[in-house]
Amino acid sequence: MAIEWRRCWALTNVIIGLGVLAGCTDGDNDGLGGLLDAGAKGSDDEDAGAGDADDKPMGGKGGAPAKPQGGSGGGAAGGKGGAGGAGGAGGAGGSVAPTKPNDDVAAGSSSRFFLPTIEPTNTTAPRLLADAKGGTHMLYPTYGSGGAFYAYCPDGCSGYEDIEPVLLPTDGTVGNAALALTRDGKPRALLSTLLRVYYAECDADCGSAASWSMTPIIEHQGDQDVTGQALALDPEGRPRFIMHTYLAYLGVGQKPPKTWIVGCDADCTSAASWQQFEIAEDKIWFNSQLIIDDSGAAHVLTGIENADGMSAGLKLAAYLECPDSCNTAEAWTGIGLVELYDSIVEEIKPSAAMALTKSGQPRLLLLERGGPNNKRLLYFECNGNCTEDNWNGTALSDLSQLGSGLDLVLDAQDHPHFAFTLDWNIGLYRCTTPSCVTDDANWQLTEVELSGNIPKDEIILWPNCTVAAWMLHQPSLALGRDGSVRVGYQATDLSGGVQVIDPTKPSCVAGKDMTLSRMTLLAASAVK
Repeated sequence: MAIEWRRCWALTNVIIGLGVLAGCTDGDNDGLGGLLDAGAKGSDDEDAGAGDADDKPMGGKGGAPAKPQGGSGGGAAGGKGGAGGAGGAGGAGGSVAPTKPNDDVAAGSSSRFFLPTIEPTNTTAPRLLADAKGGTHMLYPTYGSGGAFYAYCPDGCSGYEDIEPVLLPTDGTVGNAALALTRDGKPRALLSTLLRVYYAECDADCGSAASWSMTPIIEHQGDQDVTGQALALDPEGRPRFIMHTYLAYLGVGQKPPKTWIVGCDADCTSAASWQQFEIAEDKIWFNSQLIIDDSGAAHVLTGIENADGMSAGLKLAAYLECPDSCNTAEAWTGIGLVELYDSIVEEIKPSAAMALTKSGQPRLLLLERGGPNNKRLLYFECNGNCTEDNWNGTALSDLSQLGSGLDLVLDAQDHPHFAFTLDWNIGLYRCTTPSCVTDDANWQLTEVELSGNIPKDEIILWPNCTVAAWMLHQPSLALGRDGSVRVGYQATDLSGGVQVIDPTKPSCVAGKDMTLSRMTLLAASAVK
């Protein structure tokens, strides 16, 4: 395999020389530090009681807001009733944070809401893609109950009421959901569970479950996995995706590392139409993003597990290309960049994102393990021969509060926009200078949502838990034709407590009460 698994030390030195971005303030904010200060979540003096902790059982509580059914209200709080849909009173329980679908809205400028489900249920991080008509396609898995919801927010969509979800069912919990669109905006979905991989497609009336064709295409019994936005379509609309050996926790029982490209040329809802080709015999390409450009060349940004010379469990960010005939290891060339940051304790997954310019040149965004606080947010550009050391980059932040999830999109002028997590808040950066890795790059920060602005859950079922807080993470980004921005992300509701209110019951164990998919719509006028 003609891949140079080395860190780009020259490139890293360039990044160090540039230092933390100086041009990201405009008088209305203080860059990333300003977002951090503004988003301090606080629950007064007790906030520490709702910190990171184990999951609590979420069966009796939680759930995304269901679409309203008559006057009974959409049950945003699972089995407890709900906050009520449009025109409906809440059910016979309490309410989950927002008491209306669109909360914290400045009329005509922005809208923030939980993504709807058919029945109240917990959901995870959504994946967003924009089509040429200005609409946004969404795919968001359920939490623990199997399947994923597909939904569409058309051009001019203003919020919850404009979105109708469709459940794509699976046998088993969806661990990874990837989404792709044909040139004319027809959705294709790839859902990976513990035992199998499902493929789903729809060509018309995709708001109806009957319009979808879906089938398990690979039965791997837990030996393989798909991670990241690993699905892409070639110029003819044929699906391709990256799959790898299942990555065992802490390496216990790890099977021989391998990576495959999997594809189908016709009749793709038949499992027999899919073929697997091994493209790495001793490496796992983890959390891969695959893009196939208009010429048919494949581009991959991935985290290489077991890269040469790296300790077990660490992942090297790598960029790879294949011009055509990508079914062999020899067809791929690439270069290693920097070590990706991840942490089980902080619940931070390896975070990296890629976009291509109209001429097919890659732009990358990475959360690196490095810098004075062991985290650095890096942006890279390459304009030719990108499998060699022809990259330039800049360090946008080294704040220790950087969190899990990045997404990068280029607008019609190839200007980068990216969504990120900082101290469990969601922010948006964009740059409009010809190069965004120079000292005079004009990066501008827009607040997407601060977790402390979401009304806290007022009903906590667990004994002696008296504090609630929201944590936002894993953003996905789509741009509208008019300069508007749509960001989806996961909202996790935590409860905790530091005082024993009822000594006859157990002390509070801080943890997760529910997890929901959430979305912010920003008008062009609200984007800096």
